[in-house]
Amino acid sequence: MLAGTMENYFSLAEQYTTQSEPEYCGPASLIMVLNALDIDPNKPWKGIWRWYSEEILHCTTSEVMKRGMTLEQITQLARCNGLHTMTFRPNGAFHYLDQDLLEHSHNEHISQSDECCDHTTTQTLHHNTSRAYVAGCDEELLRTAVLASSRRQGLHTVVNLSRQTLRQTGDGHFAPIGGFNQKMNQVLLFDTARFKYPPHWVDLPLLY
Repeated sequence: MLAGTMENYFSLAEQYTTQSEPEYCGPASLIMVLNALDIDPNKPWKGIWRWYSEEILHCTTSEVMKRGMTLEQITQLARCNGLHTMTFRPNGAFHYLDQDLLEHSHNEHISQSDECCDHTTTQTLHHNTSRAYVAGCDEELLRTAVLASSRRQGLHTVVNLSRQTLRQTGDGHFAPIGGFNQKMNQVLLFDTARFKYPPHWVDLPLLY
C-alpha cells in the first residue's frame, strides 16, 4: 500500500462478490467492477435501489451465463453495460473483428428494456463470436496493464486464467486483480469462487 500499487483494492473489496453459480465467474467479476465504478444499471435491483447483480446485467440471460462465457463474450457484456474496455490475448495473437459492437452500449439508450440489445448481441452471446477488437499481449504488456490499474482508481484489470496452471481445482476462470506487489512481482486475485479460494497472490509470470 505504501508503494502506491493497491489503489483499486478498497473499491473492489467493498464490492467483493461470490458467484451464485459455478459458471458465473465472468459475470461476477464484471459486477464487482461495475459496482466499484458506481455504474448505474438504469433499472431497479430491489425496491428503489439500483445495484448490479448477476440477474441485473443487460444483454445476457441465465441460460447463456450457465454455459460459461469466453473472454470475447465478457468483453461484449462489459461494453453493453457501460464500460470502456481493452481486451488482450497472450502469445501475440491478434484478432480483427467487427467494429460495430464498439458503438453499442445499453446504458446509452433511453429505453430500459433489454429488447433493444437483442439484435446486436444474439450472435455474440449465443454463437461464441465477438465484434470487439482483441489485441496481442506479451508478459511485459500484462505487467504494464496491471501496474497501471493498481496505481489509480477507476481503472480495473480482469484476467481470464487457467486454474490448472495455478494447481487449483477446475480450469477456465475469471477474476479481478485487486493489487500488485512490484518487489515480489505478484498480483492479488479477488477470486469470486469464495466457497473454494480466498483472495490470493499469484506470480505474474505464472499468471501470464
